[in-house]
Amino acid sequence: MGRCGVGVPRYVYSVLRKLLTERGRYFDKREVLNSDGRKLLEEALKKLVRYDPGRKRLVRRVRREPSYEEVLRLAQHLLGDECAEELVELGAGPYMYSVRTVFDTLRSGEA
Repeated sequence: MGRCGVGVPRYVYSVLRKLLTERGRYFDKREVLNSDGRKLLEEALKKLVRYDPGRKRLVRRVRREPSYEEVLRLAQHLLGDECAEELVELGAGPYMYSVRTVFDTLRSGEA
């Protein structure tokens, strides 16, 4: 993970890393941030907006819907796809799973 987090405030990178690697601790069973995760994310988002006001739209989106997908999208936008994927793999542990709904299956034509 040599070049991850370059150009992003260190605190923001640390919080994103913590949220993505400790998924079970900060996200509930519906993949939405719990109160501890929201507190951490809110502090990081404040620092991010102070550091780079041009990212307000992205921050607003994550605040409105604090789901795992949106936090991952934020990490991909800030850190790049490779670094975000590394963080997800670090937090995956021995069991990998993905959340797919019936609608996702129908859209892909696998049903």
